[in-house]
Amino acid sequence: MPVDEDAPDLATANRMVVNDFQSYLDKMKQDRAAIPPGSTRAITDKLINSQHLTSFHTRLNEKIVQVDFDFSGTVVQNTTVNREGDTWRLKFRIDADVPPVGSTQKPHIGYEISLNGVKKQVGHKFVNSLNIGRPGLDVDMVVGHREGSQTTLPNGDTMEWSIVCWKTS
Repeated sequence: MPVDEDAPDLATANRMVVNDFQSYLDKMKQDRAAIPPGSTRAITDKLINSQHLTSFHTRLNEKIVQVDFDFSGTVVQNTTVNREGDTWRLKFRIDADVPPVGSTQKPHIGYEISLNGVKKQVGHKFVNSLNIGRPGLDVDMVVGHREGSQTTLPNGDTMEWSIVCWKTS
């Protein structure tokens, strides 16, 4: 699966990231990963229905340059892969970067996926029309939006989720 690729425009770059997230979650279900299928379905639904993800490119006008999606859960029923009490944490990040003068990297909408604190996949969708990005390393971003909740899934497993939108000041 290509994770670094060129995109003709911001909307396409955004859609490509959404597709990469979806592909990762689909593969996770097939591989019988550490996250139970019910949780994986709930995460997929939350991501795919989130305007913070699917319309990230339009939020750039509001100076939103990074969105973090954080999911964690506890297994309450043993399965062939998961034991009662097992916990997991899955994080997705979408961001916009305009590299500084002198960098060999091109402007891009990028992403990271990490499972239980281990980075599993990163990608960049290079798009020349991007003109806003995260500030440099010594510059803080501010929270532009935050939401979250806890959900009990049909099988009794619990899942907490949060979305934090970061903006340049």
